[in-house]
Amino acid sequence: MKSVYLLELRSIFTSIRGYLFLGLSLFLDGLYISFFNFYNGYMNLEYTFEFCSLVFMICLPLLTVCTFAPDSKSGFDKMLCSIVGNRTHVMFGKALAVLTVSMIPVVFLALLPPVFSFFGDTDFLSAYAGLFGHALVTAALALLGIFISSVTKGKLICSGVTYLTLVCMYLARTFSPLLPIDSFVSFAGLSVIVLLLAIAVYFVSGSEFFTVGFVAGCEILLLVIRFALPAKFGSLFETALNYLSILGAYDGFIKGLYKLSAIIMLLSFSAAMLIFTRVSLERKRYN
Repeated sequence: MKSVYLLELRSIFTSIRGYLFLGLSLFLDGLYISFFNFYNGYMNLEYTFEFCSLVFMICLPLLTVCTFAPDSKSGFDKMLCSIVGNRTHVMFGKALAVLTVSMIPVVFLALLPPVFSFFGDTDFLSAYAGLFGHALVTAALALLGIFISSVTKGKLICSGVTYLTLVCMYLARTFSPLLPIDSFVSFAGLSVIVLLLAIAVYFVSGSEFFTVGFVAGCEILLLVIRFALPAKFGSLFETALNYLSILGAYDGFIKGLYKLSAIIMLLSFSAAMLIFTRVSLERKRYN
């Protein structure tokens, strides 16, 4: 795993993508901090870190697009797995390399609260709670990008799918509060989410029977919840959109909070992306 980790780090920094990711991320973060915090005099860094999560969404494909997608097209992934002998080690090595690079801007952001303390009263608890949330969101999004790279072939397809997924996640976060609290709307929206998840399940498993069973099981579960808990079902779609957008989980870290449900949600999402990536790599082994 160590050899794969070092190989991936070298690949990132011997090409322009590593420097372009870091340069663009730090530039956009610095631009926003200069305008929002220094120019306007706002000391609430947790809102700044929320914007930094949006910046990471913009820059994410620059970092993850070459993790697996080009290797799948050229066949280098199979050769690498045959040399290492363990696909799990390959996955963890590449994932750790991507997470290492993605956390470099977070390290720079960690220096902001002490710097801001020279210019006024700084709430360190709120600031570092926001930074912790930003780090978890960054890790979750990075692992999502790695998963997309593992199921696609070629840089252009991987970039397009990654940006489309991130745009949908951002729109879900933006428009979820505008949705009416209605049982039918919630059922229809959740059914659409199930169909989108079924596409990911099909790419991972490659089994039409399993995918159809997944959709049928989810729809039956939704019908049971709809008639068993009608009062709560109306707002379930909005809640699901907030969690699936990942950015909605960041609300649990504002005002100095360390909300356990948000932490569990982000860690669970990250673990799920690792599992999906491992299954996707295992499926490619037999193709």
